[in-house]
Amino acid sequence: MSLRLDGFLGLPESKPTVEELIAWIKGNPGRPVTQNGRTTGKIYWHPFFGKIYVTYRTHRHLYKKWGSIGISRDVVIKLIEDGVENVIVIFTDTKEGYIAPPRKFLDTGKTLWFDKEAESQLHLPLTLMEKL
Repeated sequence: MSLRLDGFLGLPESKPTVEELIAWIKGNPGRPVTQNGRTTGKIYWHPFFGKIYVTYRTHRHLYKKWGSIGISRDVVIKLIEDGVENVIVIFTDTKEGYIAPPRKFLDTGKTLWFDKEAESQLHLPLTLMEKL
């Protein structure tokens, strides 16, 4: 029997695996985040991670030069203003997950603006994110 308060409250005592997190996400509605007319991810309140923003990618979205994932600067600012504690990127093709606070994208991320994009992106290398 656990003597931790988390155990009494029914909260998880350890970080979930990516598979457990994906299963949890599928069972919870979340609130969509839209940017330029498309949904970029969803916000959830997770019992272990707190308020999270989850976005899905494939490895082809990885910017190879920096080994980074980009999120729109405007989305990152919205997430910070909304009190999101962590950004979780889940790769659908490999079932890998990475987590970092949105502030890290703003403070440490590199700005990249492709000609075809409507706005700049903040790219954070996976090496600066925690692997789930």
